[in-house]
Amino acid sequence: MIDRMQGMLLRAVTALTWAVKRKRGGMMLANGVAEGEHDSSRTYLSSAAITTKNLLYKQGSSGAEYIEKCDASSIPLGTVDDLCAAADTYVTVKLLGKGPTKKMVAAGAISAGAAVYAAANGKVASSGTYAVGVALTAASGDGDEIEVADCHPSTSTGMLATLFTNANQVLISNGAANSAVALDVPASNIVGRSASGGLTALTPAQVLTVLGMAKKTLAAGTFTATSTSTTQTMTATGATTGDVVVATVHTPNTSEYVTRAYVSASDTVTFVLSDAPAVTTKINYAVLQ
Repeated sequence: MIDRMQGMLLRAVTALTWAVKRKRGGMMLANGVAEGEHDSSRTYLSSAAITTKNLLYKQGSSGAEYIEKCDASSIPLGTVDDLCAAADTYVTVKLLGKGPTKKMVAAGAISAGAAVYAAANGKVASSGTYAVGVALTAASGDGDEIEVADCHPSTSTGMLATLFTNANQVLISNGAANSAVALDVPASNIVGRSASGGLTALTPAQVLTVLGMAKKTLAAGTFTATSTSTTQTMTATGATTGDVVVATVHTPNTSEYVTRAYVSASDTVTFVLSDAPAVTTKINYAVLQ
């Protein structure tokens, strides 16, 4: 009878212990470390006493279930707002990029709105390797506590950044799938793809070709006025209406200028001048088609 009662009592205590150790997003095993999936926090063992709240912690060197203060060159897991007097104490880590905003401890002055980075001794700074969020409040100096809109740790010198070797580059996919290369884009060029080849920096002339607007020079030279009429005509073999004519008066010290230049009929270019020209007036022209 006594053995039966002891067995029932043991099962009841075991069930109660199991229920108490269940946690949101995971389950506490016999060792006290949360297993399974987690939402915004996770339980770890401290590697040392924790005497300051809201510092950043990283994976501990003693094992996967341990945490220790983060430094400027390590990837942080999150913040801890628990205090504990000794190592091997269970604490809750508030995971970065999850849940509400977090309090953090500044290593120096930080402006509100500035990006914050992991720094030495679990603190954050206005520069560094691993960004952990944006400061919502300002810090005037070392030890000040600030509110941070946190994010998953990211590095400004990560994989994408290392692909850029110069200024004025863009990242493109060119060639093999799932690969990226940096492309230099010179001044007055744009990125595009012509009829053959891959993405490249296109010159204005190449862009016109892609758009079907490229022009070739049919005729170019200098025309001398044949009369004093404001309308002058010349022959340009092959010219058709719709071709573009560019023209300007070449003779210096004259008041007249070209008001209109166009192909008026097949093989005929017409120039309209602002004033009656002299028979020595010269007009530079180009017929584009």
